[in-house]
Amino acid sequence: MNNFLLTLLLLPLFSSACSQHAESADTSDAPTADMGPKLVRSAPPLPRQARITVTFAAAPATATVRIAPLLYNKTRVLHFEEDDSPLAVFTEAYPLFRGLHFTDGCGHPRPYTGAVAINGHNPSYNGIEWLNDGLGHDSGKLLWAQAQTLLDHGWDVENHSDLHTADNPAPARQLADLDALISKRLNGYKPSVFVVPTNFAGYPTAAFEAGYLAVTSASQGDQFLMLNPYNDQRIPLSSLPVPPDKFVYRRYNADLAAGETSAALITRLNRLSDDLMAPGDPVTEQYLQRVFTHGIDRNVLAAWMNHTQTIAHDQLWVTTLREFDEYRRTSHEVKKTETLRGNTLTIDLDYTGVHPLTRFPNLTLLLDSPGSITNITVTGADSSSSNRTTKMVNIFRH
Repeated sequence: MNNFLLTLLLLPLFSSACSQHAESADTSDAPTADMGPKLVRSAPPLPRQARITVTFAAAPATATVRIAPLLYNKTRVLHFEEDDSPLAVFTEAYPLFRGLHFTDGCGHPRPYTGAVAINGHNPSYNGIEWLNDGLGHDSGKLLWAQAQTLLDHGWDVENHSDLHTADNPAPARQLADLDALISKRLNGYKPSVFVVPTNFAGYPTAAFEAGYLAVTSASQGDQFLMLNPYNDQRIPLSSLPVPPDKFVYRRYNADLAAGETSAALITRLNRLSDDLMAPGDPVTEQYLQRVFTHGIDRNVLAAWMNHTQTIAHDQLWVTTLREFDEYRRTSHEVKKTETLRGNTLTIDLDYTGVHPLTRFPNLTLLLDSPGSITNITVTGADSSSSNRTTKMVNIFRH
């Protein structure tokens, strides 16, 4: 039985030895392969439906479609994020990640992406904005313009509370204040991931009540289910609750421990990646690992990421919690219908039920059929790429 991977994405991919088609006439601001996705384009909004037409050389005996567990049909996922708005996320992590790639399964390189969790105001310095470049700016912190660049290239900016305090004001107010500030400074951007400051109680509850779709922490006191139970172990995707059930994603602390050398930290992080990429039980299981830091030495990060790329064998999706979580949600929210008539399979996708906050309505469909594919066409998308040899198609939507 052949596996035909049909990937539906928000994000555009570009040149490849595979066939590639522009479904939208507006391609003037399309990023190159190593630049990653843009956040905003000026093209008119797409219809809420997309159609994929697959033509076989002859009428196949069967042709069935299912949604893959992970985008690009990868088997492992790694998230990396830096807390408290460090400048190094832009000057060091971002350039490094742009030079590291996995493929879309069709020969196109996709850059690693990560996230930065930011705070709004500095309570120790007259309440000034952490990311403003004016008087009192901490030179070790990110600037709003840099945060926008990260967003424009597929990274995420996450809400980490306005003041990073347990209360005064209360968690709900701190979430709302930073939401408003991010929207004002970052062209209306609305975060969907909340990073709990320290492990202060009340924040996970406030985040979910405010409509946040994902909450993450090293620990939390609000009694939500927390996965994985142990932060140094990978998470089997099959153990995650079905959206929209609420739970908190645990994450692994990659800060340099007291008395730990850089070499020892590299060894520790390499082991984490080794465990992530190890064979599953069962072998068909997919796994996730989340890692955060408050600042990591550039050489340590490079050594760890280069090791990870070496052992990944193109099975690893390095992305943000937002994109990963939205993939899981979109998989449950999109309505899929399929019709096989003669040698033509028609797949219709209706995005009407997809959550309005979704930035990355990405989907990967797998087609099982013994038939040989001769042509694939896509409508209702911005662009698409395909490889009929490996029976793979990527479809990109905004």
